[in-house]
Order: sequence, then structure tokens, then C-alpha cells
Amino acid sequence: RDLIVTGVQTCALPISSITLASQPAKRYSGGIRSPLIDGKRGSLDYTDKHWCGFEASDLYAVIDLGKTGKINSITCGFLQNQTSWIFLPASVSFSTSVNGTDYEEIQSFTNRIAPDTDISVTDFSANPKRKARFIKVTAKNVNTCPDWHIGKGGKAWLFADEIIIN
Repeated sequence: RDLIVTGVQTCALPISSITLASQPAKRYSGGIRSPLIDGKRGSLDYTDKHWCGFEASDLYAVIDLGKTGKINSITCGFLQNQTSWIFLPASVSFSTSVNGTDYEEIQSFTNRIAPDTDISVTDFSANPKRKARFIKVTAKNVNTCPDWHIGKGGKAWLFADEIIIN
């Protein structure tokens, strides 16, 4: 389940646009082109400019492919570095739509957050094998550091990188 990568270029369907319901923290936004669709995977270093960091907020992204086509897989990677208050998402869900209004959930995951000192990247994937133009990716932040964490009660981070659609 863990995948360690360093600046790997991805191959995926072209993305026309991405809309985020909440913006990442300015210092972890990647600049002009969103790290969520820049074609490069993040490394184990959350400062490498290939991660979108959300402090005590969720990732809610809608991707427009520009035209309807067959979607075989959707993947989004997340960083875990609990020493830096970065946790995997509490849950992740993927939905698709042909018209951008009516979405059907393809797959969802619930993730148990447990103490772990390893720094790792975990991919969550769905295999819809259906036609769609719009993809919705939702990842719920744990929002506050758990009771067992040194930062108990402090704002937790969610770091996401490339959303890959094939």
C-alpha cells in the first residue's frame, strides 16, 4: 500500500481544469499550476512544491476533463509525516459525473489513524470503468492531532499530490 516516489512524471488523461472548494495553505500550494494536476508526484519532502497542504481543512476537488471519455482508474496520493503533524486522510471518496451536476460515488475508503513514525506516501485508487467528464475527489482531514500525538488538539495537516486519471 505504501509507495515511495521522488518527482516521478505521471501519464494520465489530460485535465481541462480543477476546482477546489477550500484552498491549500499558501506556502503549500505549489504556485501557479496546482500540484494536484502538474504531472509530477511528490517526494517524501513536503516542502518539494509537489504537495498541496491543507491545515485543518479537507480536500474537495472537482476535475473537468473537458470532454466525456472512458475512465479506467482514479488515484490520489497522500503524505504521512506525523512528526510534522501531517496525517493520512480519515476518509477518501471518488465520484464521477457526465454532466457536472449528478455524481455517482465509485468508491470510498475509511482510514484508521494510528501512531506511525514512518514517513510514507499512500495512494488511494478507484477503478470505475465508466464514461465521465467530471471527477470528484474528497479527502477528509483528521483536523486536530489525536490524543496520542505530541501535538494533541493542534491543527492537523493533510497533504495531497497528483490526482491521476487514466
